[in-house]
Amino acid sequence: MADAFDLEIRRDVFCSQCKKWSRDPANLKRCSRCKASLYCDAACQKKHWSTHKVFCLPAPGHWSEKYRECQDGSMHQGRLELITWEGVVTDYDGEVTRTGWASAELEDVDELKQIFETHFHSDEEQFYLYRRFAFRWNCCGVKGNRVAGCDHHSARFPVPCTCDFCVMGRPVPDDLEAENAAEHSVARHGLTIPRTPDPRSFNRAMAAFTAASRTTMGLGM
Repeated sequence: MADAFDLEIRRDVFCSQCKKWSRDPANLKRCSRCKASLYCDAACQKKHWSTHKVFCLPAPGHWSEKYRECQDGSMHQGRLELITWEGVVTDYDGEVTRTGWASAELEDVDELKQIFETHFHSDEEQFYLYRRFAFRWNCCGVKGNRVAGCDHHSARFPVPCTCDFCVMGRPVPDDLEAENAAEHSVARHGLTIPRTPDPRSFNRAMAAFTAASRTTMGLGM
């Protein structure tokens, strides 16, 4: 079990081409264009370009660049985007709140817009530091105040997904996906999140351990 756990930790950083693992991201080189994919060297990067070029999206000078790193070692592929649409937020007690611009309750929207325009002079970065959950990452629908990593379930990301279902090689069940969509409906507006497991994430030893743990804790499978 110690070896399996060790593999789980090391999965956070790897070469996008040859899949060589590293304990330290500093041992690998980042793509200078998108700052996301990691490579052993220029040779690996050149071999991977035909696949990577579709997702290599430069973001020169965009203020959200410095906030893209997640706790799990991955990097958000998109940008922070101010939420400007209406939606609903469901809290842990099941209470539903209608929200609008900046993910604020509808009655607070006008006042918040005035704060944004007059106090922050419409500077999105300064407003983000003031109200992080008013933004979402447009690659995965994770709100700006969450740093747990992209809930992507997609092999197009440089770092494999670390969620339980990808580790077990299973798609997200219908009931849990419906629950997720309701909880994150505002941040996921207009986005399609793949439900199929990231094939790179499957770990035979961890799959059995994860399934047993979820069963013991009464979590959905």
